Amino acid sequence: MYKAMVWGASLRSLLLSLRVIAFEQPKIAMMAVWTGPALLAVLVALMYSVQVALVTAALMGAVLLFLLQWAQANCYRLVRVGDRIEFADVTISEEEHVQQFSSGVVLKRMTRADAMRTAFFDAQLMENERWFFLVRSPKKMTMITLAWVINIELDEG
Repeated sequence: MYKAMVWGASLRSLLLSLRVIAFEQPKIAMMAVWTGPALLAVLVALMYSVQVALVTAALMGAVLLFLLQWAQANCYRLVRVGDRIEFADVTISEEEHVQQFSSGVVLKRMTRADAMRTAFFDAQLMENERWFFLVRSPKKMTMITLAWVINIELDEG
């Protein structure tokens, strides 16, 4: 029983680490995942003929381009409710030109429509963003955009 708990904790830590890596470098993570199936498909096609292998490699490259865009667009899914994240704190005045970072716990993931209904709504903030997070930090509760999230912290509170 004890060994199963240790293996479960190790597996959970490994999956969290992989999620952090995928959040910080989504394109590299997708390339690493896609390389195995793509090489296998090209090798199988190479057994048939060189021309089929070249067509298969081109097809796998085209699919990879689609998957890279998909990975970047769906990066928000890697930040979950309850995660401790580090984010850029842009609430300071612009005259100071000091970049600060804060840490907090994600309370809720929100779309633009959800964010517009909150008291944290800022029209300038909403301009080009699609995904927002309600975050509780030690100082205050704030709404941040996905672009402000620096990383997901490994410690679980």
